[in-house]
Amino acid sequence: MKVEEINFSSFSSRPVRNLASWKRINQESYFSHPEFGVLPSDAPCSDCIEDLSKRTVDERYFIDNTDQNQYYQQKAMGQLHELIDGQWLTVDHRLKNSSNGVYLSGF
Repeated sequence: MKVEEINFSSFSSRPVRNLASWKRINQESYFSHPEFGVLPSDAPCSDCIEDLSKRTVDERYFIDNTDQNQYYQQKAMGQLHELIDGQWLTVDHRLKNSSNGVYLSGF
């Protein structure tokens, strides 16, 4: 069993990775999506790309970065995304630093 050290001193961020692969999988209209290049924290794979065009309120679709014939589909009984300004954005309850000493969740 993997033991993880719990971080109580800072907020983690999700890095943008594999932009070339994300551009290969997604249509150009998704290049400006706020989560383009960012793998969700609860993604079912670590080296995969999300096809943003297949997002729905309760579903995600991923393509393996090394084997394009392998895919992962994530389905939830609840809401994974919220439609904001025509884009499905991940419901993320984690706190973020919004200003000096003020921490908020967008949801």
